[in-house]
Amino acid sequence: MKKKITLMLLLSALMTATATAQETKLVKGIHYGIGSDNNFRTELKRVLGDDLYRVDSLVISADVHLPYGWTSALLDCCENGRLTGIDMSQCRYETEIPSAAFLPTMVNGAPRKSADGGNGSLYMNGLRYITLPVNLEKIGNLAFSSCGLQAIAIPYWVKEIGSGAFHNCNNLKNVVLYGDKPHDETMGWQFSGLPHGAVLHVAPGCGRHYRGKDGWASFGEVREDDTAFKTMTLELDGSKPLKDIMGSDYMCVDSMKISGVLNAGDFETLRHNAIYGRLYSIDFSGLDVDASKRMFISSSKLDYLIMPKTVREIPGSFLAKSSVRHLVMPESYEKICHTAFRFFKGTLPDSMFVIPEGCRRIDTEAFGLCGAVRSMVLPSTLDVLEPWSLGFNYWSPETDLAVDLYVNRMTPPVFVSEMSGTYDDYYAEEGPFGAPMFDYWPMHASRLFVPVGAKKNYENAEYWNHFLEIVETPLLTGTSAGIIGTTVAAGQAGTDEIYTVDGRRIEAKGTATGNLPRGLYIVKQNGQARKVLMGR
Repeated sequence: MKKKITLMLLLSALMTATATAQETKLVKGIHYGIGSDNNFRTELKRVLGDDLYRVDSLVISADVHLPYGWTSALLDCCENGRLTGIDMSQCRYETEIPSAAFLPTMVNGAPRKSADGGNGSLYMNGLRYITLPVNLEKIGNLAFSSCGLQAIAIPYWVKEIGSGAFHNCNNLKNVVLYGDKPHDETMGWQFSGLPHGAVLHVAPGCGRHYRGKDGWASFGEVREDDTAFKTMTLELDGSKPLKDIMGSDYMCVDSMKISGVLNAGDFETLRHNAIYGRLYSIDFSGLDVDASKRMFISSSKLDYLIMPKTVREIPGSFLAKSSVRHLVMPESYEKICHTAFRFFKGTLPDSMFVIPEGCRRIDTEAFGLCGAVRSMVLPSTLDVLEPWSLGFNYWSPETDLAVDLYVNRMTPPVFVSEMSGTYDDYYAEEGPFGAPMFDYWPMHASRLFVPVGAKKNYENAEYWNHFLEIVETPLLTGTSAGIIGTTVAAGQAGTDEIYTVDGRRIEAKGTATGNLPRGLYIVKQNGQARKVLMGR
């Protein structure tokens, strides 16, 4: 009897140990960067070793693009191992989940039971949770079809979901759409075969865009949820770090309006939230003037950025390597400092960058290598340009960079070099647009637009006489009444004059604009000219 009791105790202990082992989840991390193996599968095996098929959750970070084949390596771990959770939020350069990325490839891949304990789909793999990269823009065809996903959040930047991307995900009960921009039904059709009662979580006020729409009919409920879009308005005095103020909302805020004083650490907090978190809209309009020199949110990706109203200069590298879709720059900046917008990748309306009236100086490489800028307006107040200040991009005779440059001045800004002791003399004398390559000048494929009567002044000026064409346009007055901003309008009852952005007059005084094709136009009214997005 004593032996029987002892055996029963041993069996009980063994079962307890087994249950504990089963409950313990193995979580591993892998960082992919410069120097990692070009084969992701090989790198994964090297980092995980014997845990390759034992890992339950994997956290992936990367400071470069993941190499071709990364999805097949992860799918292998889902089908042949225990991998059920993947966190890719730290993969900032991944903008697309390839087609069929996690589409099952084998019958009875692990796990072989559905969530309710019954027999699962023969072709459903074990992936249950995935945190997508925050900068993701596209999810390919059938990317997650027949996955065991139970919940997923779609980042704000995703604008395209391929055919059948979430087809037959019969465990997918919760889907979150981050951000306050409604998506059309095309995206909704890609969620099909969802379980009964699946819930779509959207920002407050956005439910009406989804309820009752055929494209989103796979969801049994559309729920407005504060977690889908978070805003924060703060006035800071520098007594407490921004990160501490954000608390549990750190990395989970979509839009922020900040006034008062920010220190360098606070700007780094904002930058980190814009790069790796959900932050895509920042309003700095009330920022204190003394904090301006610490402004630094480079390498970020934003949809909206309203810059401070009271500061006098944009500091060096402020938006270097950044992408901003809608940039509001008040008429307060007298100086744009060294490399402030270098490698700027903003997809601005009509790819036009307007520097407001009031700016007097643009420093070296402030707009160096800005390949996304295809047109720019320089104000009448601009007096000084430094070397490469408008060196928009690397170029060659084989690959012409065409830029439309509007200069609202009767005479060109003065070129001044203060590079002595920093760069060699050759670099310092290359001019505001960069150095010529053999007989080809940097702006040889670009057009220059100037006020009426100013053409000769530019033709006779050094650095300015190498444009493809110099065009006089009445859109530019040579004073602060030139092109001053952009508004959006569905159409206007009558206008004085309307021009295309390249200076062609298309409408006479008093005529309606409803018959114009949708686009960007220059409208002159009451002696003022402004850019207007209008048309049908």
